[in-house]
Amino acid sequence: HARRIYGKWIEKTQLIFTKLLGKSGWPLADKLYNAEVFDRFVAPVLKEKGQRIAYLMVDALRYELGAELHHQLIDSGVTELHYACAALPTVTDVGMASLLPNASAQISLKKTEDGFEVNFGEKPVGTVSQRMGILREQWGDRFAETTLSEFIKNKNDFTADLLVIRSTEIDSHLENNPETNLGVVHQILKSIRVAIHKLKESGYSEVVIASDHGFVLNSFAEAGDICSKPPGDWENIHDRSLIGTGTEDSHNIVIPAEQLGIKGDFSSLSVSVIK
Repeated sequence: HARRIYGKWIEKTQLIFTKLLGKSGWPLADKLYNAEVFDRFVAPVLKEKGQRIAYLMVDALRYELGAELHHQLIDSGVTELHYACAALPTVTDVGMASLLPNASAQISLKKTEDGFEVNFGEKPVGTVSQRMGILREQWGDRFAETTLSEFIKNKNDFTADLLVIRSTEIDSHLENNPETNLGVVHQILKSIRVAIHKLKESGYSEVVIASDHGFVLNSFAEAGDICSKPPGDWENIHDRSLIGTGTEDSHNIVIPAEQLGIKGDFSSLSVSVIK
């Protein structure tokens, strides 16, 4: 009963929020944008001779998890907490690409036979190896990368000025089975704390922890909790939204892509607002 009441309330809230989003645009004016994170927090350190920085790219580290991690790291040194507007549409391919250098100018969505791909300039960056390739191309021998789990369990001798550490466990576990996998969130926060301790021992002077997007726990969807597509030519973006061309209807709001910071071959983003 409580979940049904909450669902009705959040539906009304979502409708108001989405309509305001269409008016104000995205990212919010004068607020930090995910596509600016590397340039603002990582690049300046790399310009300083002898400084090394670790860049943790943690999939689906939602804001309040970041706030909890910030609280847990109080005794680890000087820490700062910043919120950022995620790049739309909020899927991993787009979000992780937005954490690359100069992302706000380089990231775009290109139409393909199968739907769409994320490009950095003219290069696709829809896979981990492609995204890491962009960093390797720019930083060469100064760059190295690994996963959080590998970094934790292995003896590390990284000396690269820019060390990228990747984690996808929160997103993958909660997407597959959210009811039973919530415990993975606490484990990842613990692993990050362990990694930071090892990084300090290895001589890394700064650590930046960034995420691509958040997540929504909705493990109680029932049969019939669906919406039809609005009129037009659309491509599915996960199960949250559509990109393409078309018009609104009673179940969907259509917002110009340019107004939402989405560059590329698609003119609009559509999101469902009513069950």
